[in-house]
Amino acid sequence: MASKTLDDRDHTIVTDREAAFLRRRNRRDIRVGDVVVFPNGTERRVAYVWPHGVQTTDGGSFYLGDGYMSYSGSLFDSVPLTALSHTGGELSARSAWIFHHDQRRAHNGVECVVSVPVWRCSVDAPTY
Repeated sequence: MASKTLDDRDHTIVTDREAAFLRRRNRRDIRVGDVVVFPNGTERRVAYVWPHGVQTTDGGSFYLGDGYMSYSGSLFDSVPLTALSHTGGELSARSAWIFHHDQRRAHNGVECVVSVPVWRCSVDAPTY
């Protein structure tokens, strides 16, 4: 995806946005970009949050905004929110992207790695 490389200016943007992402969250609220670990050890990222469930993914791309992430790609079936429990502070390093130097234009993405919260799920991972 990214033809550019993460430089010092981009690193500052990523660091600030990652801190905002982790700071703005309520520990009871799962968000796009978080990781879900299923009983068999499968790990997927949260791609969409519904009022009563979440859809996860094992692909696509996650844009890191100021305090949030957005997702583009395919989704698995929904998992009920009641099946999820927060791990109490466990984080996982995962991929995301930003616009190089925060300049929004085509072909200006740069990849990065950020820490995101981890959740455990009590039901099996959905399949397509």
